[in-house]
Amino acid sequence: MNTLLTLFDRVGLNTSSQLKVLAGPLLIMMILSMMVLPLAPFILDLLFTFNIALSIMILMVSMFAQKPLDFSAFPAVLLFSTLLRLSLNVASTRVVLLEGGEMGGDCLNTGCVPSKALLAAGHAAENARKASRFGISTGSVSVNFDQAIDHVHSVISGIAPHDSVERFEELGCDV
Repeated sequence: MNTLLTLFDRVGLNTSSQLKVLAGPLLIMMILSMMVLPLAPFILDLLFTFNIALSIMILMVSMFAQKPLDFSAFPAVLLFSTLLRLSLNVASTRVVLLEGGEMGGDCLNTGCVPSKALLAAGHAAENARKASRFGISTGSVSVNFDQAIDHVHSVISGIAPHDSVERFEELGCDV
């Protein structure tokens, strides 16, 4: 941060009012970069949530403004929010097209199911380690990560037919 402030001092932007001038262009550059750079689905979810909250806030301010000049920044705010929505549409379309071939989405392939399968393997190892409390002798417990990953893949393979293209086509859906 200090190096950034030093750079601003060299350029002549050393007061807060001069730095505020850069806020708009930097914000627009960040929004436009969302259209070019790939974003993780989690970040997109956060940005969609922010977009909805911003829309509700704009609606409330415009509804309860007593005089038109009370919300004189409306055109700029409307332009910013429209640009944000456009970039979110482009970014989300990219995610859908890149991950469109995987039925089951994030939950089946990279999220809920794999993490819960790994947690189940960890719980089984921990229960085996603590079995001596109940008079059960299990000996030394070791975890083979490759076999745990094989377990994850077998769980995914067991659930995948329920999310398959064939199943949904049998139910009458166009996939």
